[in-house]
Parts: sequence; structure tokens; C-alpha cells
Amino acid sequence: MSTKKKNQALLEDCAKRNSFYKFFKENQNFWENCPVELIPTPWRKVESKNSLMFKVDDHANQAEVLKRIFGIENKVFEEKYKEAIGGDGQEKRKIMTLHSSSLLSLLCFYQVSETKPLDLSLGKGQDPTTFTKVSFEQKNDLSYAYKDTASEYLNSKSNIDVILSVGDDENPQKVLFLESKFSEYLHNGAVYNISKEAYEKIYQDLGLKDSNGNLKIVEYNNKDGKECYKMKACEGKSYLEGVKQMISHFMGACTYAALHPKTEVYLGSIVYQFEEKIYKDKFENYKNLFQGIMQELQRLLEKHNQCSNLHLVNNLLTYNGLFPENYLDPKVAEYYQLSNDKNTLRENNY
Repeated sequence: MSTKKKNQALLEDCAKRNSFYKFFKENQNFWENCPVELIPTPWRKVESKNSLMFKVDDHANQAEVLKRIFGIENKVFEEKYKEAIGGDGQEKRKIMTLHSSSLLSLLCFYQVSETKPLDLSLGKGQDPTTFTKVSFEQKNDLSYAYKDTASEYLNSKSNIDVILSVGDDENPQKVLFLESKFSEYLHNGAVYNISKEAYEKIYQDLGLKDSNGNLKIVEYNNKDGKECYKMKACEGKSYLEGVKQMISHFMGACTYAALHPKTEVYLGSIVYQFEEKIYKDKFENYKNLFQGIMQELQRLLEKHNQCSNLHLVNNLLTYNGLFPENYLDPKVAEYYQLSNDKNTLRENNY
């Protein structure tokens, strides 16, 4: 059986079990010429029936395989690929899955440079900033610098997905930290095993431990007997992992801002916006949740009047509305169904 037919059969079967994979299955133009086989994603020593990945032979270079799949010729891709798999969470293995969020951010942002800058407005009424550098998976120490810029570091770090900047590497003029999401926000559920030591004070400051709002923090002992927090929705279901992460990134951005007082530091998030109605509802739900927690974090900044160089991007950016005409590699735009046409881009962002 040809690679094309094998891939089609796997996509058909996977889409029956995981409705999200219809997004990939229906993208016939891309799979017509995909040079690499798909395989079920290994999961707990068995093959998952709900997820697929690009096949990589044991001794193959993953970056080269990705370049072949997406028709990438830019040599900088390999350098950025190494950054993208350098964080926590087994990114090297996971980045080859079809729905990998790390893969999405790498393929869309890796080209940002002096020769291929990216203009992005960071707030309503603001002139666009021209970003000329990108890096991936930066670790920032957590601290309570929003209350005291001399705050000691906690025994935890935040791992931010995308870092756009302009200016000197060590002390840039502007830095934008972006948390990236692909399909994650389509799923709901509580978040467990949150470090009480790291987050107790900020959860208290945000009023989450006695909240009557959309979410609440509950203390419990995990299976190892350690005191931890659980974040859960008060009503209905929501994607709370993203909220937990943004609080963590806020603490990391505060640390960075305190260490770089001459740098204008921005923190935001970017997601892929799906068209189907059920996914649109999920997007609106997460957008409201995201904006709500960012408003509360902004309140903390204004209350304590520290980290004046830290700015929160309250609008939830979208991959669908960010990139200018012909910015993305054609195969990347095709795979993610992102138009390279300037007339259909940038409608969802500032």
C-alpha cells in the first residue's frame, strides 16, 4: 500500500475515535503529497487509537524530517527546532504528533528575524511593534516581584512557549512572552498537583481560595501525601490548565521585568481558532476565561505598583489573524489551513 493510502486509512480510523482529527483528515490537499508515513502515537507502551504522528526512523534527524514534510529550506529552522524541544514535557517526542502545539508555534514563528520581521500590535490604539527575533521554551524563575521587586525566587519556573523581541539579546527594547495553544483549550477539566509552596500567596491575592466566581482553588493531599492545590470550575466546565499556566507565566514575567527594568515586557497568549460551531463555543469560553484572569492579574500590578515595565496583553491572539500575506511557508499554511492571503488575515487581533 502506498504512503498516501496508508495515511488516508489511518486518518479515517483515527477521526472515528477522535472527532478533532477530522480537521486533519479533511485536509486532502496536504496529504496528497505528504512524503512521510503516519503511525499511531505511542502512549503508555501501547499505540494510541486517538492520536497520530509523523514517522521518524530510529537514526533519522527529526528536524530534517520536518523540513521535508513542510518544504522548509531556511537553515535557521534546525536551530529553532532545538530550542523548541529543549523545554519540559518530552517535547522531542511530542513535537512529531499531528496536533502538537509546540510544532504549531515552531512552524509559524521560526522565521522571525531581521530579514523577516513580524509586525504586531500589543494593544488597542498602539502602533505595531516590529519584532526581529524569536526564541522558544524560555524558563523564567517564579517570584512575587509584582509585590516586591526584590522578592526571592521560588523553587519553580515557568516555561514560556514563544519569545518575540527586538533589540539587544541581553537587554532588549521589547519582549513579548506568548503561551501557545492548538487544540488544548477544546478540553475541560480540573488541574491537580499544583504546588502549594509556589502559588499559595498569589492564589490568595487573586481571591481564588474563597472565590465565588468561575473557578476556585481547593487544598488536598495527593497520592504521595503532599499538600497540593486543585483548580476547579465552580459551575460548568472550562479549560483551567491555561489559567493555571498564565498565572505561572505572570510570576515568571514579573521576575524577568524586575531583572530587566529598561525592557518593556509583554505577556499574552495565542491560540488556534477553529471554525466549527462546537469549537467556536470552546474558543469563546476560553477567551472569556483568559480575559478574566488577565484582568485580575492586571489588578495586582496596579494595586502594588511594582514591575511598571510589565504589560499584559488581554486580547487572546489567534494564529488565524496574526501573520501577513505570504509570511508562512506554503506547506505550513496548507497544513494548518491558515490563509496566506492578506485579505483574510489579522481580523481577530488588534
